[in-house]
Amino acid sequence: LPVFTLILALYQISEFFFCTNNGSFFWARTGFQIYTLIPTIALHMFFNLTNKRISKWIYLVPFVFIIISFNPNFVSSVTCNTIHVSIQNLIFGDNYLLMYLYLIYYALFPVYGIYTFISNIKKEHKKNMKLKLGLSFAPIALLLAQVYFLIIAIKNNLVSNSWPLISFLIIIFSSILILYSV
Repeated sequence: LPVFTLILALYQISEFFFCTNNGSFFWARTGFQIYTLIPTIALHMFFNLTNKRISKWIYLVPFVFIIISFNPNFVSSVTCNTIHVSIQNLIFGDNYLLMYLYLIYYALFPVYGIYTFISNIKKEHKKNMKLKLGLSFAPIALLLAQVYFLIIAIKNNLVSNSWPLISFLIIIFSSILILYSV
């Protein structure tokens, strides 16, 4: 959990420097590299919470995308908006294969981790139940955060590209996880 929190904090710092340095390509690339680690760290965190082992080789998946980000032409355009940053890069440009592989990775790892965690809670009702129940409210927090940001974006006409669709999908996945955990 501390590593996951650290990665989120580093991403927020990179986003801050990105927006305060006139959309620096360096900070856009750094932010991408940081948030590319989030799904794997989340999967690892959920496996640790269930006392299950996970192979360290799983970290090769995000490192493939991080290596791609060192391409000199990786970042093509950047914009700092009110509630999020928009970055066009090699993966989220015209390369649909890389984009879909990245999106599958980004969705599958945390969802599988949460599924494993919730399944373990249902099997083991005695060990560390308060901690596990407290952490099972993470999908609720994610759901509320996404709903809030989506409402703000729609209210302020900040909706661009596929961001609303991705937000709606996260809301649906979070809702399913909440229903599954009950």
